[in-house]
Amino acid sequence: MRIIVKGSGFSVTPSLLQYVEDKINRLAKLLPEGSALPIARIELTRSTKHHRKGRVFYAEINLTVSGNILLRAEAMHFDIRSAFDSARREVRTELRKFKEKRATNFRRGARKVKRRVRNV
Repeated sequence: MRIIVKGSGFSVTPSLLQYVEDKINRLAKLLPEGSALPIARIELTRSTKHHRKGRVFYAEINLTVSGNILLRAEAMHFDIRSAFDSARREVRTELRKFKEKRATNFRRGARKVKRRVRNV
């Protein structure tokens, strides 16, 4: 999986970068087999410089699967890691739905072929 991390409004530390890469690489086991190389674009930002309290950190994940399928999630939170974790959970949910939908469509097509073969 190719991972691109962009940070704005604060510096992305090596420990944060390692944390993000470890968490995103865990999603690789949910990817459909035989798909093209997935690309994960992650943007971590601090929404404003003058706010000190509240949800000031923003995380956005754009995961391109199978070449042209885009799964997207965004989250705001008090902490940058929490914001990233929330966005990752959303992407994981979308990825599971995508994978189930793909398997269902495959099975549906296989059933149609089986019916046609029986009728011939």
